[in-house]
Amino acid sequence: MKMNITFCAEHDSPQRSLSEHANGFKDEPLVKIITGMRRCGKSTLMEMFMNDLKENGISEKDIVYMNFEDPLNVHIKDGDMLLKEVMVATEFEQGTYLFFDDIQDLNGWEKAINSMRYSGADVYIAGSNAKRPHERTIKKLAENYRC
Repeated sequence: MKMNITFCAEHDSPQRSLSEHANGFKDEPLVKIITGMRRCGKSTLMEMFMNDLKENGISEKDIVYMNFEDPLNVHIKDGDMLLKEVMVATEFEQGTYLFFDDIQDLNGWEKAINSMRYSGADVYIAGSNAKRPHERTIKKLAENYRC
């Protein structure tokens, strides 16, 4: 099943209801994909969801957030390096929440994400429509995904 949610933080301000809606997909064995135009609040939505997790007793060590536009992550060039970085940060297993922002420019990210998902981690990715993953790339993730 595919679901699309569109909003713009500057004009609509529905982040709280979207964050609550995202909770409905928490711990489902699917990669959750958030797309939208640049600067519309995708990262804010992920931050709110991460805060909700913490407020509900999820330890910070079980939550990993990586933004691939952040210069601190420029050394991560491909999916293999991504897996190594995440393995240093946490064990990706059930009860681990992984958030990746603007991941689509990383070579081989699809296999890395699938590996994390198959290991039981709850995986979320976000990207702007300008860099939106192609349908065939999304299909590489798995038969089941949520947007």
